[in-house]
Amino acid sequence: DAQGARVFSLTRSSFAGQQRTGAALWSGDTSASWDSLRRQVASSVAYQMSGMPYWSQDIGGFFRPEDQYTSADYRDRLTRWFQFGVFTPVFRVHGYKTSTEIWNFGDEALRNINASAISLRYRLLPYIYSGFARVASEGYTMQRGLPMAFPEDQAVRSIADEFMFGDAFLVAPIFTPTPKGANETSREVYLPQGAPWIHFHS
Repeated sequence: DAQGARVFSLTRSSFAGQQRTGAALWSGDTSASWDSLRRQVASSVAYQMSGMPYWSQDIGGFFRPEDQYTSADYRDRLTRWFQFGVFTPVFRVHGYKTSTEIWNFGDEALRNINASAISLRYRLLPYIYSGFARVASEGYTMQRGLPMAFPEDQAVRSIADEFMFGDAFLVAPIFTPTPKGANETSREVYLPQGAPWIHFHS
């Protein structure tokens, strides 16, 4: 008897109205390239814009490079993918022919991913649970395309690489490699009109 049980269904197919079933969709078996990460950001926003609240991905990509455990580029990409994943409805890592436990990618990657992604996701759990209560009671989506939050701002209608996570967080994932010899990278971010923006980490 499933009445009252917390059933979880993860599928790679969906249909209009699927949100009524509570099933989660994931984006299928993606490659582990920087371009795939960029496209996952846009795909996640598009899916939420359709009104479906539960979306997931294979953090790190499903098909990974053979040198995944030793490649500095892949460790950088994996870290960025985890940082994006923090602000998606379902936070999960998965891959083909890989041991996805983060300690397999070296101490530095382990520290970076724990500090910048996993610890933050746990810190946000009360906020996330509150948001998903709204999903159940109001038809809300936790991850929100900018036009959903700022319908009067014409500029946000063409932005596919930024989104809101709940009502409080504007998220702009980094999906490009850290320049050689640099310790960090940056990107341009559009701040929609009509909100008093605060940098979360400051």
